[in-house]
Amino acid sequence: VVVRRGTKFGLLDNTGREVLSCMADKLRVFDYEDAVLICVNEKYGLVNKHSGQMIAPMIYDTMHALIVWGKEAQHFLVGIGDKVITEDGFACALVGGVGVIDNRGTEVVPIMYDYLDSNIKEIRGKFVIHYTAYSLTQQQWDYWNFEGQKIPPYKEHTIYSKEQILKRYNALKNASKQTSVKDHYYTY
Repeated sequence: VVVRRGTKFGLLDNTGREVLSCMADKLRVFDYEDAVLICVNEKYGLVNKHSGQMIAPMIYDTMHALIVWGKEAQHFLVGIGDKVITEDGFACALVGGVGVIDNRGTEVVPIMYDYLDSNIKEIRGKFVIHYTAYSLTQQQWDYWNFEGQKIPPYKEHTIYSKEQILKRYNALKNASKQTSVKDHYYTY
């Protein structure tokens, strides 16, 4: 159960025992996952909703839960840096880097890319998720599967310029302004 004291949020279990004290500025609980997205002082991390134990440290400047095969919060787009955006399957960084962690806090895609996109592709009648990530400094695309293994590319991508990264960042930033925080977090 999400509880609020003043402007801070916490968690109780179904017996009323405090699992997480009211310390979070934002808190998002997922129905079918143990991981809870938490934000304290504009830093994001993950805690276990049953024990309150930290799963992923609160070091991320942005975090967005991915919905994969109808399940939320198995993977999270994350970013570290002053100018990072994560939104609905895309992530972009002007200053810093973006990547992916899973609901156990394990890095799936290293947090070193300027642009990242999640993709679902049908291979031999089975849907497979993978990530395409672009590095400006290396001027190359890297491809990662759902388990965090680097894989060969499915197709060739063009080289991005700084201007194209800036354009994508601004598009994501404008899209995130149109979605209310209340749609994603318990903020009352």
